[in-house]
Amino acid sequence: YGAARAAFWTEMETLSAGDTVDIGFIRAADRAEATPDLCNLGESAGGYTPCEVSYTLQPLPGSDFLAYFAFPFTTAIIALGVGLSLLVFRLKSINALLIALFCVSLAVFSAGTFNNATTHNFMFLWLAFVVFGGVAALTLALTFPTRLGITYSQPVVLAVPAVVGGVVLAINLYWYATLPDPTQFTTVWQVPVTFAFLSFAALAISLLARRRYVASSIQRDQVNTTLIGIGLAIVPIFLWMLSNIALVIDSSLVLPLNSATVMPFFISIPVSMAYAAFQYPAQRSERILSRG
Repeated sequence: YGAARAAFWTEMETLSAGDTVDIGFIRAADRAEATPDLCNLGESAGGYTPCEVSYTLQPLPGSDFLAYFAFPFTTAIIALGVGLSLLVFRLKSINALLIALFCVSLAVFSAGTFNNATTHNFMFLWLAFVVFGGVAALTLALTFPTRLGITYSQPVVLAVPAVVGGVVLAINLYWYATLPDPTQFTTVWQVPVTFAFLSFAALAISLLARRRYVASSIQRDQVNTTLIGIGLAIVPIFLWMLSNIALVIDSSLVLPLNSATVMPFFISIPVSMAYAAFQYPAQRSERILSRG
């Protein structure tokens, strides 16, 4: 598959807008009957029918440039800026470092969206940072706004997110490197994305469960702010995931959503979490004042 992909891009480099490309492919025989103008029904074999379609290459439309390039890169720049600000001003806070890791992961995820639809040159890096973002969220579920009691009595629990993420990443990278069938590509990247989504679901559940038992108004504000940010993003992300799952099950069941469509909603997560992280000094001041 890797050799075929390299040959494809070598050929594409010789083409320009206005050129015509003929693409041959096979389609399940029962579906090929719906497109007799594209498929040679008389040559069906083994349940598949050879088909051919011609495309005329066109320049990237302005709307697609905004949706697939400008919006994701803008999201990446904002997320990276938030992450760097946390590293500069809250370097000694573990939770701030975890949030910064998520911000950097989101930046790579967003910036890599265009690459995923074109050259696929940075897929290994993209897959890794999606998992890193999930690990950060899962660890925050144990430590934000304060550490759970079990993390003091059993510190090894703090390593669980990293171990789970490492296993997911190792399996996923090996799967992608040895992919036997190019049609499995979309399934490969859905695994780390699902892991990241479930990690944020765990973070949201943890925050909801601890919201009633926070020790101060500052902590309650941190929890509420983060929940608002996650809530603004998690609904469109969930719908986007359903769209991809539906696409795998049945190509005709496609919701009008893609990663570029939901990308602007991602900004609410790092912004809300960074705002919460910047409140830690105020929280320490409140504790000092309460002690007199």
